[in-house]
Amino acid sequence: MPQVLMEHLKSMFSELRMNIVLQPSKLTHSRDDYNHLFSSKTLAGSPHAILDGNQLCIESPILLEELLETDYYRDNQFLDKIYCVDCQSDSTTDEIS
Repeated sequence: MPQVLMEHLKSMFSELRMNIVLQPSKLTHSRDDYNHLFSSKTLAGSPHAILDGNQLCIESPILLEELLETDYYRDNQFLDKIYCVDCQSDSTTDEIS
């Protein structure tokens, strides 16, 4: 993961007083894959997020809303897409959804 991306993520989550813990995984980029990771017992704590390339998939619709409302993300839309698998709302910087 590029250091610049990591710094952006840390800044965005720190505004909500949350920490980031990385657990590298091989993804097939499917909804089933995301659901499996979100339900995995190896991921302690909640809510969870999956960074897949330059897209951030959030498990919790509440966390998604809070992240989209952070001053940091509004001023630095550094992700192509930030969304929730089971939600209607999402955000794209290039309107790719």
